[in-house]
Amino acid sequence: MKQVKNKGHFMAAWLVTLLPFLFCMISDTHAQKLGFDETLSYINSKLGGSIKVTVDRGIVVSSYFENGKLYRDDHMNPRDIDTNKIFYDAAENLFCLNCQGGKNKCVDRNIYVNKISRGYSRMSFMVTLNGKSAAGLRKAFIHLIKLCTQHNYKNNEPFE
Repeated sequence: MKQVKNKGHFMAAWLVTLLPFLFCMISDTHAQKLGFDETLSYINSKLGGSIKVTVDRGIVVSSYFENGKLYRDDHMNPRDIDTNKIFYDAAENLFCLNCQGGKNKCVDRNIYVNKISRGYSRMSFMVTLNGKSAAGLRKAFIHLIKLCTQHNYKNNEPFE
């Protein structure tokens, strides 16, 4: 009878030791991985179907479509973006990424309809967001900038 009792204590001790390990393994496999693809997917989901943000050879590119046709794109070096000046203006429904340090033309804008190419001081998106989505989009753009500019940068904290 005594052996069965010890066997039960052994099993209980084994489970107490094993369960935290299994919990950590399972939670780690389900942790959100926030690399380029996941970050761009989140950003594009917030901007809607008529705007697509990509990264091409280290440059942040926003492409604007009307009736499925590309009419404008903006190119911006992520090192030129002032992360303290990324904001959402709810009154104007405008989400903006501004240039650092007073640079007037860190964004190369191409408007294909009029065949115009100019420099601008910000990249902007006409979009309607609630407070939580605006904060999440800001966090996602900052994360994207760090992915582009900081070697081995990793942060898997959710955007919202």
